[in-house]
Amino acid sequence: MDFQGLVDCIDRPCAVMSVSKKDRSVRVECSNQHFKNVTPPPHTDGILYYEHTPRNPKFEDFCYHAAILRETGHVYVEHPSGMIDQMAIPLACEDAEKGYCQFSFEITENAEPRRLATVSVDAAEFAVRASLTLMEAEDFKASVQAVLQDALSISGAHNSRIFLLDHKNRSFRIFCEATNSLDIHKHNEALTYDFIQAWGRAIGDSNALLLTTKEEFDRLEEIAPEWLSNLRSFDVKSLVLLPLRRSKQLIGYVDFVNFDPRTSADVKELAELITVYLAAEISNHQLMEQLTEMSTSDALTGLKNRLAMLRRMSELGNSGFGLINLDLNGLKRVNDEQGHDAGDRLLVLAAEALTKFFYQNDVFRTGGDEFIVLIPGITREVFQRKVVKFREAMAKNREVRFAIGTCWSDGSLDVNSAFRMADDAMYADKKAYYKQNPQLGRR
Repeated sequence: MDFQGLVDCIDRPCAVMSVSKKDRSVRVECSNQHFKNVTPPPHTDGILYYEHTPRNPKFEDFCYHAAILRETGHVYVEHPSGMIDQMAIPLACEDAEKGYCQFSFEITENAEPRRLATVSVDAAEFAVRASLTLMEAEDFKASVQAVLQDALSISGAHNSRIFLLDHKNRSFRIFCEATNSLDIHKHNEALTYDFIQAWGRAIGDSNALLLTTKEEFDRLEEIAPEWLSNLRSFDVKSLVLLPLRRSKQLIGYVDFVNFDPRTSADVKELAELITVYLAAEISNHQLMEQLTEMSTSDALTGLKNRLAMLRRMSELGNSGFGLINLDLNGLKRVNDEQGHDAGDRLLVLAAEALTKFFYQNDVFRTGGDEFIVLIPGITREVFQRKVVKFREAMAKNREVRFAIGTCWSDGSLDVNSAFRMADDAMYADKKAYYKQNPQLGRR
């Protein structure tokens, strides 16, 4: 077999590797000059690859899948200078003890999605459908689930999930899940943010973790035994897991569970395509959510603002609601005498006092010292009890003093009319407060 002629015509570092079926050891059979120029010596062809470098199980697996399982492999590996774009292509072999693959690589600044363009017809059709589904989506989450469900129908996997990570709060959520089975991953209480850190260790500097053989599961036991135990408890027989990254920032993971191991190359190909599309789309979606949150939130108190309240008012329709109009007494005096830092502290205390009694999503800061509590779907009796308990608590609060006006409607009174009635009651309450406490002065 003229392997030397094969590698010499490749214009990037390239070698032919032989892989032992018995122990997966990798041997350089021959290489081109590009390979020899960038590979640390000794790189003599014909010497066992790991006689002079530490064994790398991930690299062995990569070559094993190409040389023995006959699966074309493509992977990006992190490197101090950027990314190493690696490819392994199976070569014909009649040897019963080993297999051959053509291994090539190059260092690039970033992973390039266009390199995933050489895909199967099924994968190409899937990519087109996925892009159209996401572009035309009115409900983003539903469109992502449709993409996952489509991928399941092609891959034959039982389950696919997207996990999104919140590094700031050390938490995660399953953003979306598609399933062809009712048994996989039900009530997986072991999953936590800290537990998921094992996934990153298992993937290492590769772009995917593929588990289909006993050797691969055994190797996982060395890295993350608790995770392996968890997988076995849910009868996971095969798995591919890929990180979702945006500008090198890890935002989550995508997994495919329990597919035919003989189709692992195709499943991995689909999963790689999903990460290309979804990492960008989900990152953009999260950015829009953050911008929306910023536009409807009060930066000082963390409460919803006037814009959010107007949206809530427009959504009430003819349903019943309770409304509380509040004005923070004494804020101007505190600002004038103690400074605006003290005034800000008073506003924060006021927000905390409100959210102790009402759900935070029902509380709005609508102006400098103005607050609104708008509770949809509440009965008159429950609303009145809440108001009484809140007034009693505020009477005992030495730092926060509210002028309070309330109105309840069964839906027959529109929210604007209810707001005016509560506002009138609030100003009457404020007038009475300053009459009883003339030393505090009006605004």
